[in-house]
Amino acid sequence: MIKAVVFDLGGVVLESPLKVIADFETANRLSQGAINKVILYGGNEGPWACLERGEISAEDFCHQINEIAQSAGVRFSAQKLMASFDKMAHVRPQMINAVRSLRKRGLTVAALTNNWKTDGPLKDRFSELRGEFDIMVESWKVGLRKPQPEIYQLLLQHLGTHPCQTVFLDDFGVNLKPARAIGMHTIKVTHLEDGLNGLCQLFGALD
Repeated sequence: MIKAVVFDLGGVVLESPLKVIADFETANRLSQGAINKVILYGGNEGPWACLERGEISAEDFCHQINEIAQSAGVRFSAQKLMASFDKMAHVRPQMINAVRSLRKRGLTVAALTNNWKTDGPLKDRFSELRGEFDIMVESWKVGLRKPQPEIYQLLLQHLGTHPCQTVFLDDFGVNLKPARAIGMHTIKVTHLEDGLNGLCQLFGALD
């Protein structure tokens, strides 16, 4: 029996960071994929991963990304890119309604998110969202990030559930794979409807 449902934030409960990046590329006349190539430089030991694990500040991240971008010949301001993520602060009302409906049914509802210490609208939105969830696990606070296997084990400890009793929704397949490998039910949210339909298949119509 399923006892807990876990939601990613950006791209599931909040607007997608991929759209923010795509819009930023368009506004700055950059080729598609140029930003991701720069910010994901270095993989799990690069600036983006370190930022999400809370190992560096947003200021240090911007400094490093500006240097990487300059070396790659990609002209943009990391500071302006980070400010653009405030657009993610927009909550998807249908998904919040689903969260509330599941809690009313007695399920434990959690958030598992890769994020970073921030100020401004995004910080305020995260503060407001904490009241919607029983548990919120944030990467920069715990020093782990998806898809590291350890963060899923930490999540389950907080939930007090077995993997087979837990559902996880995320917009990135790479983040779902380790959850599925340990026995969690997973729902990939490419579009909002994917998440809602997946939940309805498991729990029936949501109020």
